[in-house]
Amino acid sequence: MNPFQSKYPSKMELQERAEDDAAKKQRLRFQVAVKALMETPHGRLALWEIMTWGDPFNFQFVGDEGRLQYMRGQQSQAMRLFNECRAASVELYELMAKENGGPK
Repeated sequence: MNPFQSKYPSKMELQERAEDDAAKKQRLRFQVAVKALMETPHGRLALWEIMTWGDPFNFQFVGDEGRLQYMRGQQSQAMRLFNECRAASVELYELMAKENGGPK
C-alpha cells in the first residue's frame, strides 16, 4: 500500500463507484426488458424489425460520405440491439432469428 494513500476512499472514488453501480443496474434493467420482449412473439417481431432497419449484416459502400456515415450509424445501433438480444438470451435470439428467417 502506498504510504501516502489513505485507507479510506476519497469522495471522488465513492462517486465513481456509485456511478459504476448505477450503470450496472441500468444495464441489468435493460437486459431484463429486452428478454421480456423476446419472450413474446410480438416482442420478437418488433425487435427484429427494429434491428433490420439498420441492416446490421450487410456492409455496403456508397459514394456519398454523408450517406455512408448515416448508414454506419444505423448499423452501429442495429448491432448494439443485436448484442443486447444475444446477451439477454441466446436461445430466445435464435428463436427470433428462426421465426424471421434471419442469420444465427
